[in-house]
Amino acid sequence: MSVLQSEVKDLYCCVQLRLRFRDRIYGGLPKHGDMLDYYTTAKHMSDAEKADFKKRVAAGELTDEEKAEIKETGWCQFEVDNQRRLCIWHGNIKALLREVFSTIGLTQKPWEKSSVKDKKDGYAGGRQTLQHAVHVDPLRPIFLKNGKSITKPDGYVDKVKHISDASGTRSALGRHDYIEQPELDIVIKWPKKSCFKIEDMRKAWALAQDDGLGACRSQGQGKFDVVVWDVLED
Repeated sequence: MSVLQSEVKDLYCCVQLRLRFRDRIYGGLPKHGDMLDYYTTAKHMSDAEKADFKKRVAAGELTDEEKAEIKETGWCQFEVDNQRRLCIWHGNIKALLREVFSTIGLTQKPWEKSSVKDKKDGYAGGRQTLQHAVHVDPLRPIFLKNGKSITKPDGYVDKVKHISDASGTRSALGRHDYIEQPELDIVIKWPKKSCFKIEDMRKAWALAQDDGLGACRSQGQGKFDVVVWDVLED
């Protein structure tokens, strides 16, 4: 534990949250080691075709079309911690907060002067505060079911996605591991003396519920409900 723990306690407002996913959350971390095997299986290649394909890969003889398709094809999984428990990187949660804070204008909250008389100091506006002073603990929140950690996904789903770029439009294959209705316990902390109040954070999380976490959010996946909101430091 930090020797500055007493200062940390005085500095931060902390809220314990429990997120309960309404349906599935999909993994978004590329499983690079299995990409070519997944590609050949997804393309329904015979054993002979697989052998010929891997031989052409080793010889650098793939067509430009094959290279482009393989680049966009992959199997996405969940991150794991050092105990092999499925988890999510805290940066994904911070990225979600950046999106919703920007959407509802919290990143535009102005710099505020100190309330102490005759002082010119104060604290930063919303963008700087979110970037440098809003934190998510732990670094790798683990997924839970019935209060227990998870070491294997519930399954996977294959999806076809369409990519448009300068070379045109093409289809690619994607496999995503998923977990059915897990929970996450996290703590959000930020300075008590800042432009963000408890009400701001509640509003942001109310919106975040419908934005979701994980992969395939544009297809409505990863939505959750905040089922615990416990202010630890006020």
